[in-house]
Formats: sequence, C-alpha cells, structure tokens
Amino acid sequence: MSEKRFALLMGNTEFPETDGKLPPLPSSRNDVIALQDILSDEQIGWFTDIIPLIDLPHHKLMLSVNKIFREATRDDEILIYYSGHGQLDTHGFLHFSTIDTDLDLLHATSLPASALRAMLRETRCRRIIMLLDCCYSASIAPSNDLFVSPVNSGVEHLKTSLTDGYAVSIIAASSTINQAYDCDKKKLGRLTNCLIEGIKSNEADSNDDGLITMDELFSYVESNMPADQKPVWFNSGPIDSLIISRSQTGKINSRLISQIKQKLTQSFNNGLLGDFVYEHAVKILESKPDEIEKNHEPNLRLLISWFGDKLSLQDFVEQWYEFNETGLPESDQTSQSTAITDRWEVVRTCRKPAIDLMSPTYLLDGNFQFLDWNPMFDELIAKPLALMRGRHVEDFILKLENKREIIRRSRTVFQQDNYPIVDIEVLKLKTKYGMIHFQKIASQIADNEGGTLAWAVNLNILKAEEDEAMWIDLKNRLEEEVNWSLYAKSYDQMLLNFDGYHQLIKKLVNLLGKEPSKVLDLASGTGNVTMELLHDVTDRTIWALEANEDMLEYMREKTYQLDGEQNKQVHILKGDLLLSLREIDDDSFDGAIMMNALYAMPNRARCLTEIYRVLKPDGVLVYSTSTNETDVQRLFSAIRTNLNKKGTLESMRTIVDSAYDRHTQMLGNIKKDTHEDVINYAKQVGFSVQDSDVEKGAYEGAVTIVKAVKTAIEIKINHSTISQDQKIKVFISYAHKDEKWCKRIQDYLDPLNEIEVWTDQNLKFGDQWRNLISEKLQQTTVAILLISTPFLNSKFIKNNELPALLHLAKLKGVLIVPVILEKSAFEFVTYQYPDPVEGPEEFNLSELQAAGSPTEPMSTLKKSEQNLILHEIATQILALNNKTGE
Repeated sequence: MSEKRFALLMGNTEFPETDGKLPPLPSSRNDVIALQDILSDEQIGWFTDIIPLIDLPHHKLMLSVNKIFREATRDDEILIYYSGHGQLDTHGFLHFSTIDTDLDLLHATSLPASALRAMLRETRCRRIIMLLDCCYSASIAPSNDLFVSPVNSGVEHLKTSLTDGYAVSIIAASSTINQAYDCDKKKLGRLTNCLIEGIKSNEADSNDDGLITMDELFSYVESNMPADQKPVWFNSGPIDSLIISRSQTGKINSRLISQIKQKLTQSFNNGLLGDFVYEHAVKILESKPDEIEKNHEPNLRLLISWFGDKLSLQDFVEQWYEFNETGLPESDQTSQSTAITDRWEVVRTCRKPAIDLMSPTYLLDGNFQFLDWNPMFDELIAKPLALMRGRHVEDFILKLENKREIIRRSRTVFQQDNYPIVDIEVLKLKTKYGMIHFQKIASQIADNEGGTLAWAVNLNILKAEEDEAMWIDLKNRLEEEVNWSLYAKSYDQMLLNFDGYHQLIKKLVNLLGKEPSKVLDLASGTGNVTMELLHDVTDRTIWALEANEDMLEYMREKTYQLDGEQNKQVHILKGDLLLSLREIDDDSFDGAIMMNALYAMPNRARCLTEIYRVLKPDGVLVYSTSTNETDVQRLFSAIRTNLNKKGTLESMRTIVDSAYDRHTQMLGNIKKDTHEDVINYAKQVGFSVQDSDVEKGAYEGAVTIVKAVKTAIEIKINHSTISQDQKIKVFISYAHKDEKWCKRIQDYLDPLNEIEVWTDQNLKFGDQWRNLISEKLQQTTVAILLISTPFLNSKFIKNNELPALLHLAKLKGVLIVPVILEKSAFEFVTYQYPDPVEGPEEFNLSELQAAGSPTEPMSTLKKSEQNLILHEIATQILALNNKTGE
C-alpha cells in the first residue's frame, strides 16, 4: 500500500501587512499544534510525515506544498490542512492568507486556492485530503471550475471532475459566503475542535471497524457543529480508501475475517470476482492482525464496507483496482519502455492483428458490401446470421430488430455523393443471448483521390440480456484466435524443418495429380501446400481459404516472393471455411486439398457437402486428418528426433514444446473420429472412395489420407416403386406463402402424362385432410421441397411431412428434390425422423442435391433462368420412368 502519508499543517496567526484589517488569530497556532499531537499519536495517527508550517510567507508555503505534491508517488496519501483567514478577491475566488499577505496585492502575497487546485491536478498522488478551517472555505471549489453542482439532500456535497481514479475529499468549515468561527472555550477553530473530538473520542468511527474515513468524519462534523456554521464536503473518486486516522473501538477479529473470506469465496465461485481481486484480498486477510493494521488498512476498509453492503460489488472492485498493484509495469521500474526508434516497427507489427482482438468490427467497400470482419463479429453476428463476405450489408441490417428505423434513417443520412465522414447509431439484434444493443460508429477510409475506399465499422456492446454467457463465449473465441496466432508464429519454424511434414504435403499433392487446373487449398494455413501445388505445374490457379489473419500474413509474404506470373495464379480468401465455400458457385473447381483440418470442423459432413458442391463432376478431393488412433506424443517425438539430427532442436525447443502443448489441449477434437468415420464422411455426401486411395497411419501414424472423387449423382429409387405402366407420383411440400412457386412447378409437370402431381391444393371440402396427406405421402415416388424461411418455420411440415418423407427415402428410396427459393438457414437446419422429436435418425437437407443454390436461389434469378431450372426438374423426373423400365 502507501509508502508515505504526508500531513501538511498550515496555520497563520499574524497578518502585519494588512494594517489591522485582518485581526490576529492565535487559535490557528493552537489548531496546528493540537492536530499535530493527535495525528502523531501512534495509537491513533495515520500519517507518517507530519509537517507543521506556522506563520510562513506565501512563497515558502507555496514551495512547501508544491514540493510535497511533486514528490509524492501514486501510492502515497497527502493531507493539506489550513487554519487562518480565507479571503475572496473581487471575482469571488478564494485566497489563503499568510504572514506577508497585503490585501491590496492579494494575488501576489497569498496562497491562492487556484494554485492548490492546479498542483492537485498535476500530482501523481491519487489520495488527497483537505481540511480547511477558514472563512469562505467552500470557495476552494467554484462550481464552474473544479467541481460540479450540488447533490444529495440539502448538503453542499459536490462531486469533482478530476482525473478518473483519483480520490479527493475536502471538508470546508463554511460555505462560499459564510464565515468560520473559533471555539472560545478551547481556543481552537470550531471545525478543528470538532475534528479532534470526533477522532479522539472514537465517535467518528460510526461502524466500529477501527478506521475513521472521510465520509465518517464529515458525518460526525455535520452532526456536531453549531447550528450557525454549516460545514461543506466535496469529494471525487473512490473515497472509501481515504482514512484520516485509527480509532480505539474497532477490532480486527478472526470472526470478521472469516466472514469476509466466506463472502469473497462465494462471489469468486459465482464468477462475480476475478482472480486478481480474490487472490489479493484472501492473501491480505491471511496476514497477521498486526500486519493488516500496519500495512493494509485501506484494503480492509474496502472489504468491510463491501461486506456490510455499504459498497456495491462493482464499486468495491473498481476501488480495489484503483488503489492496489495490478501487476502492470510501472514507469519507475527497471524495465525499459520501447525505444522511440523501435516503436513504429512494433506498431506496424501489432496494428493489423489488434483489429482482430477488438469488439465486433467489420469493413465495407464503397458500395457497402462486406470486405472482412473480425472474430468477435464473426462469433456474435456473422456465423449465426450466415453472413458472407462480398454480400451487401443489408443482409445484416434486415436481421436487426430496429431495421425499419435504420433503413428510414439511412435514406436521409446516406444521400448519394453526400455521405457523412463518421456516422453513429444504435443497432438492436436478437441473438441466442437475448437482445443486444450495439453503438455503431462507422468511419470513412479515404482512397488516394480523396474518395471513399472503404468504411470501418465498430460495434460497441452497450448491453445484452444474457451478457455473462455472451462474454464467456467471446472470451473463448478470442482465446482460440490468439492460440492459432501463436501457433502461426511457430508453425513454419518447426514444421518446415521437419522432413515428415514435407513428405505429407508431397503425398497429398501427388494424389491430387497434375490434371486439376483450378484447385482449392482449404484451411491453407501459411500456404505451404499452395507453394507445392504450384511446383512443376504452369497452368494451375489456386484459391487458398484461411480464417486466421496471422496465418494469412505469412502466406501473403510467400506469394509476394513468387515471380509475376506465379503470383497471379494464387487467390487468397479469408474466412470461415464453411461460410467461404458458400460464396463459391456449384461445379467451380477441378480439385481440392485439405491437410490436417477436417478434425477441427464442428460439422465434418456439412463441410464435405459444400466441398462436393463446388467441385466439378470427376473433381478430386484429397484430405488428411487425425483419428482416435493418432498418437501426438509419437509425432512430436519424431519431430524432436529429426530436428536434433539437424542440430536445430535446442534453438527451437520452446517452439516445439508450445506446439506440443497446443496439440495436447486439442486432443478431444484430434481423437474424435475413427479411421472408418474419416472415410465415411466423404462417402455419405456422394464421393467415391476406392480402398487403394486410402492410407492409414501416415505422418508418423498421426493421420489417415483419403482421395475422394465426385461422381455423377445416382438417383436412388427402388425399381419396385414404379412399374412401366405406373405414373410417377410427385408430392410437393411447400409453405402457403410460396403458393405461386408451387403453381409454376405444376405448370411444368402437369402436361406430362407419366407424372401425377399432388399438392394440398387438391383437397376438397369434406376431405379428412390429415389422413389424405398421409396417404399421398405413402404413395409418393418423388417429393419436391420448396425451401424458404416460411417452409423452415412450418410446424406441420417439420412434424408431419418431412419425417414421413425422410423415412420413406430410407426405406423405399423415395427421391427428395429440394428447390432453393430464397436465402434462408437451409444448410443449418436438421430434422429428426421417423419421429420429429425422438428420432432416432437425423438428417440435414443440405446433404441432398438441390435445384438452385444457397448463393443464387430461385428468387434472385431472371425468369428465363428460373424456367430453365424448372424445365430441368421436369425432365429429370420424367427420365425416372425410362430408367426404371430398362
């Protein structure tokens, strides 16, 4: 705690330069001596350095006060006491009179209150007490300068506008217009006499905790001063730490300490207290009683106030941090700050990654389309809303609760060629954490011509209904991000020196072959696979997908070193793998490689479904991933042995150990799948996998390697469901909002004699519609699902139609054809069947080959393009009859 506690006791008794206009004040000398005596008492006193200053000229007083303010450290405490004549100048500003004060030269021959306030502002000391026993003493703080307007129940109790974190408390003997008087019997100033009586009698210790704080002292003074003199109290900051003295009534007993520790532990276990406050407080309470009294009384005061519910938990924590070491480096410690010549290099290194660790932030281009966003925005907004880079920000705005207000305002504020430089507004979004209120601040980033290159948008979280769960999830996400960044820094240094790593890359690239000319490098890391894919192949373009900014930065450096033509062959995409794949059109790539990343995907099947979609027919996917047989210890033993042979192990030991720890932490994901699971993920979504294209135990036994080929889709339909003389029975499942789409599909199917279409529009008055729908479902050979948000929200479809159709698809081979009408959460919704609640089977519709795509649904296409898709649906269904008849 505090190293020193200074008490500067100023008293002026003689004023010879005023020609009798300021009468002598013998009581001022008495005030200083009496206060010095009580503060020097070892049983009562609190201050270590007590300095009496009686009848000094103004310049010596000024020098003494300034010296103390200048020398005091942030952990010291300063008491400034003045007893004498207070004088107001013609503007009503207060001056403290000294032995050389000349009333005609007041500014030059006194100690101005303004000078005290200026010194107070500049001192490093964070605990300041003032006791002013003079006339007009409340003028120390004029309302238009240091303090603001009065508060609470008629007492002139004013809060200061000082620097946050500084505790300042001032007791003034009188108001700004009233005089202060002596206590004739004791020959002391009234205020001073009251202060001494409250301390000496222990009556000021209102809670009997053995400590007298400034709020307790003022309460005593206010209650015991004569009615014709009203004291005034000013304060700022965490004043509970300001202690004026000890008292004889309070006792630090084991019972009280035990009760406080119990409350601390309960609050810590409930997540209300952090490690620093809890561990520091418990350590203090476990000290010997005399050590607590000697070294930790302000902390004990805070603990007792909180324990007695006089201080809220939030205020207690804030004040604890304000007046205790937090472990942060101090300016006077031996550690040196970054040299001025090196700062820019550090800034340049840190500035870009710092954005990834801020509150939700995103970038828009000049046309308000998403360029990028940081992990907090990704976790809180982008992933839940399935936002995609390259799409307009309206995808986000339309999901807001206050979207109408936002849209209405934007039409006024964002007028063409007259955009604001900076724009702020409140956004409200309903999430799994309840309603979250964001304060948006969007700022233009200028291009070289002074136009708008981009917009930087930061969302400060104002409040959330379930904020505790939200902050835990965001903390976990940032920890994951930082871990990957730390791993990125050691990734190349370790693995590029490990021969087994190069061998694994070459195996994957060789399995892919040289034929694929447009290749995806999925979860590309620092780009080592991409570099190998360019080797000995001149006409190949590679699209590298990676989410971590630090990994991407290393990859960009490698691509910059390529020659001009090769550099053009690499395209880098940043983003979550699943969402980034959704931005890519169907049948776009000849091949894809994913090295040691599938295990980290939360939904392996969905990830492979998207890869399958973007590959062309006969496209090749090669991937390696861990299994439950992966032995991390064996792998790192091989890495260490290999590095040791090269003589680099000692220099890289820290890096290797750090990487090993990271893999150990991820063992739950690393060992989640069996060898068979790893293969079946690909087969289940439609890939063909030959036994000869699978290698078990590669990379020192750590991974399984799989080569999978996208084959033409076979329509899995049971021949017995359709005979040559039967019609193909089509059931259309749709939400009534999409009735026009249902009618359009019927228009293409009805003219075909081989096809019989049934929808709920066929129902007639009097039909037992539930039974009839159930009957038609059982007769169905093809089901068309019109996918939209109303479709996904339909309880009847979810609980009746889809469980029956999915069960029939499994039992009888009924063909299910999803038609994507609009953007929706289609890919993220799973269904239970045959029972909609109990299952036990579960299915995601995105695993089916669909007409239309999530990126370009039917509603976004031109009518001519829509008609082509509807025609193709009819043609494919009609072809079923021919196939079954062969």
